[in-house]
Amino acid sequence: MTSQTAGGALLREPVALARMLTSLRREI
Repeated sequence: MTSQTAGGALLREPVALARMLTSLRREI
């Protein structure tokens, strides 16, 4: 794994989780 793929995965995962949390908060 290259540094780019590893960094991208680490950055994309929290971002996706944040989007899910924000979407849930908006629905409530």
